[in-house]
Amino acid sequence: MRILHTSDWHLGASLGGFSRLDEQRAVLGEICRLARDKHVDLVLLAGDVYDSFTPPAAAEQLFLDAMDILAREKIACVVIAGNHDSPDRLCAPRAFAGTHGIYIVGLPGEIPQGEGILESAPNFLRIRPRGCGYDCAIAALPYPSMGRLGCEEDEYSARVGDMFRAADEHFKPEYVNLAVSHLFARGGKACGIERPIEGVGGALCVAGEDLSKAQYVALGHLHRAQQIGNARYSGSIMQQDFGESGQMKQVLLIDVEPGGQPEITEVPLITGRYLARWHVGSLDEARAMIESGHDAQGWIELTIESPTPPTERELTEIMRSRERIVYARWQGENQREESKAIDWTSRPRQELFESFYKQTRGRAPSRDTTALFLEMISDEGSEADETAEADV
Repeated sequence: MRILHTSDWHLGASLGGFSRLDEQRAVLGEICRLARDKHVDLVLLAGDVYDSFTPPAAAEQLFLDAMDILAREKIACVVIAGNHDSPDRLCAPRAFAGTHGIYIVGLPGEIPQGEGILESAPNFLRIRPRGCGYDCAIAALPYPSMGRLGCEEDEYSARVGDMFRAADEHFKPEYVNLAVSHLFARGGKACGIERPIEGVGGALCVAGEDLSKAQYVALGHLHRAQQIGNARYSGSIMQQDFGESGQMKQVLLIDVEPGGQPEITEVPLITGRYLARWHVGSLDEARAMIESGHDAQGWIELTIESPTPPTERELTEIMRSRERIVYARWQGENQREESKAIDWTSRPRQELFESFYKQTRGRAPSRDTTALFLEMISDEGSEADETAEADV
């Protein structure tokens, strides 16, 4: 049996106000062609299909179009909700999708539904993909927040483990036994963080002993592709922000038979634009790079490290001088040293905003600008209960 593992599509995500829907459409086309050309039997989509609880209609259409292609190719697909997804919205097409081999699971504890399911239980389904001579048993656990599990932080890993163990009881040696979830596995590395995540800063981690004992565990949530024991993160399908600059994006192909060890192949994705960080010493150096066509196909974050800050007009002119310059900012020597010394996780939002503004603009924000920022984040606060967990 051949499985394609993908996750963290983040459809509808923009970059500095620039739409990336065309890129997302192209990358999904690339993934669907891979599934067809590589004769994939089953796709596991491990959460964060969308970038927000309320994705634009065009993003929802991209998802439906991708599922339609897989259904027409008779490729089964199991989709779970991630922390960025609204379970209700993601599952809206479930009744129709389930008649075409597309199985969507929105919340922990759900019993998967759809035609072709041979056995189902909370967080579990068993199917037989077309053309396969044996069944596939799947422990499917959508994003397990503390609120959804009804537990405290010190109980979190064990509670997730209980759900996996209950699903794992349905595994049998004659099945291909798989798991798919969207969570932090202890020891995983987030983008821009070289040390393993151990539950610092509010990140709830699941210990290795509490993960499924499936032959292969397909995870989503972390955008950096990596392996943790028998679990793998496929990573995001595009470089989502400049913290992912330089990362190769990929899907994983898994060949596995009942009772056997999975053979895993990393397949790079080449369609999405890359993100590049430019650090220059002057405006003239930035202009020279632009005129030379450097990184012509990429998105650019430009940092000017000069003794004195450029004017607002100069920064605006630089951004308008070529396509896809997302940010243009100034950073002096003092600002670099201050930034290294600050524990950003403990600072109030207003102070963070004022520090960021001063570092990038060379001066403090006006009272009106700060007031506008505080008003904007106050408006967003009404959605905090569910979407605060969607910041990763």
